This record gives sequence, C-alpha cells and structure tokens, in this order.
Amino acid sequence: MDKYEFLVAPQETGHGRSVFRVCPGVVDSEARELFQWGYCHLLACAIHEVTGWVFGVVEGISRRTGGWTWVHMGVLTPGGDFLDIDGIHPVTAPRLAFQPDPWRIRALPDFPAFCRTVGLAADTPLAWWRGEFNEVGTRVIAEFADHALTAVPTLDTLEVAA
Repeated sequence: MDKYEFLVAPQETGHGRSVFRVCPGVVDSEARELFQWGYCHLLACAIHEVTGWVFGVVEGISRRTGGWTWVHMGVLTPGGDFLDIDGIHPVTAPRLAFQPDPWRIRALPDFPAFCRTVGLAADTPLAWWRGEFNEVGTRVIAEFADHALTAVPTLDTLEVAA
C-alpha cells in the first residue's frame, strides 16, 4: 500500500494551495500542483544536488516588465533533455502546466546563477532547499527527485546514443 504524506508548504502555489497529500514517487495531480505550480525549484535543487546537472529554467515574457521571467525550473540532462516532475522531455517540448508565449529554456551554469534567477543571495548554500519544508517535506522532495531520475537513461545509453 502506498504511503501518503501530508505537506504544508511555506507559501501558496500559483493556485493558492498550501496543503498537499502526496505519495512519494507517485506523479499525480497533487504532485503536479506542488512541483509545477510552486516548488519546482526545490525539486530541481534536489536533482542537481544528486547529479550536478545544470539547472534548466523555463522563462516567459512578463506582462508587467516586458522582460524574461522564470516560470518553471528543472534540470538539463547530459543528453540535453529537460527533466522535471513529469519526467524527461526534449527541451523543445517540455510538459508545462501552462505555456507562456513566447517561452524559452535557458541553462543556468551554476548554483549562483540559479540563486540570482529565483531571487536568493548569491552565497546561498546548495543545501538551502532542505530548509524550506519540515523534515518530512524534505524527505518527500528527495524521494520525488530519485523518482524523476528513474526516467533518465543510464550514462552508458546516453554515450551510445551520442
């Protein structure tokens, strides 16, 4: 039987949600709400922490400023694909909860670039994401990161495909 966890987010998602009932590793509507509409950047940090892969930020044009602004975060695999809660996809066709027009995916070369993008101080430690939820929430995010990584071909497969 699947074990569900209740998480209380420190801030509401884009849909005004702050309480979630998720089962680690089960990508359902609750997990998508959590990781597509509010906490994708924490999942990306957890994946980056394990793999060292660069962050991939989905950006759209802000109606308010007219400039590019981040709307979603994942990582870029060694094969050049985008990885997030919905698995692995070509950077030209990510599965987004909504599609800004225009949009782009930009690689963030390092964690300080990630910090600048999401509005954190440049000297923020990588383990920062572990303090955003309680201990259960941090464990659940790490388990979703592990689950997302199961969608990635092994490095041997990536080298053969190259």
